[in-house]
Amino acid sequence: MNKWKEIWNKRDSETDTLDNIKNDIERTVLELKRLDGWDSTSEKIEFDAFKAQFDELKNELSWNGKLGESVNIESVFEVGCGAGPSLYMFEKFIPEIKYTGGLDYSGVLIEQAAHVLDKPAELYEAEAKDMKVDRKYNCIFANSVFSYFNSLDYAESVLNKMIQKTEYSIGILDLHDISKKEEFLQKRRELTPNYDERYKNLDKLFYPKDFFMDFADKNELDIKFVHSDMKGYWNNPFLFNVFMYKRS
Repeated sequence: MNKWKEIWNKRDSETDTLDNIKNDIERTVLELKRLDGWDSTSEKIEFDAFKAQFDELKNELSWNGKLGESVNIESVFEVGCGAGPSLYMFEKFIPEIKYTGGLDYSGVLIEQAAHVLDKPAELYEAEAKDMKVDRKYNCIFANSVFSYFNSLDYAESVLNKMIQKTEYSIGILDLHDISKKEEFLQKRRELTPNYDERYKNLDKLFYPKDFFMDFADKNELDIKFVHSDMKGYWNNPFLFNVFMYKRS
């Protein structure tokens, strides 16, 4: 994980850039996504695709299994929030939001998130396993983060913290499917010259769906798998999303 941290801490943007576009939500989201590494391949993802993914995330997280119905989201926390594009969209597109929160192990990206967010109750540099759980949120999620963990044990330790921090829902997006690993590597080599050399010691963690099913069963959570279908995203065939909900 230290090699990945070194890479993320090199991501930089002048705050003047964000200040100059602060009244343009679309351009701000795209700049924050760029900081988070969405410019790493030649395929460009448009704002509408990110917004559609956000809308699906919001809709899935709004399910409150305790009440058996969807509710307004008033607070949300992101594990691995990066420069904050998802939290920024929660603040801009959901008027009921009272506060947001996030952590990331890149101090550089946390600084950028702090520059654009209006309602953060907590925003700090830390590894996911060191998440603070004293403040609670309606929902908690992670997007394109779990694949950078170093083991399933580490992932489970983070999930245990997420359960403690959320009031009713958990969302995890962009999980690499272990059954699609070889296909993913073949596609990545097609897209990135010298992929194996450039990404040496920068492995991704691939997940079996059974891992999440067992975790949900052990913790008495309802679970839902959703296929990744973000428009224009080459990674879709190799990914899945998962949502878990407290019953009581």
